[in-house]
Amino acid sequence: MRLIPHRPLWETVFATLFTSACITVGVLMLFGVLGVSIHGWWRTRSEVTVEAAVQSVSVKPGGKRATLLVQYTYVFDGHEYTGSRVTLFRHSMDFHEQLRDAYDLRRPVSVFIDPAEPRFAVIDRKFTGLPFALGLVMGSVFLTLGIYLARILYLERKVRMTTVRTSANNPA
Repeated sequence: MRLIPHRPLWETVFATLFTSACITVGVLMLFGVLGVSIHGWWRTRSEVTVEAAVQSVSVKPGGKRATLLVQYTYVFDGHEYTGSRVTLFRHSMDFHEQLRDAYDLRRPVSVFIDPAEPRFAVIDRKFTGLPFALGLVMGSVFLTLGIYLARILYLERKVRMTTVRTSANNPA
């Protein structure tokens, strides 16, 4: 009979936390970030556009890349809506000059809307493959690693429990 030594508690806790973190990051990347972008792209697939007036443009500094904050208003079927979504797949700062000019010159911009839910609007819905592919690969790697580590932890525990049960039933 082969006994498997118990792993120290700190190793078990660390392995469990690391496994959970990998699974969480993978799920968030695949379904949180990419899922939201794909869902927004799908919602605006009919490519219905309306003219919007840019109400404000500002830049929020942060880390390595700043974020563009925009507010715009538009009318659809006689109702006025306010939007702030700039892009689905690209970085919002790519549109800073264009939107700053539209704001300064009071020039309207076209926004894509979801005709079934006109509160959903986005200025740019262009699909870009590289960021999407990178997110897909990285999310899949994290999720796969997390599932693999969880499986190892589960199997190790199962073997240990079987060994303990076997040794308790068959005392030497």
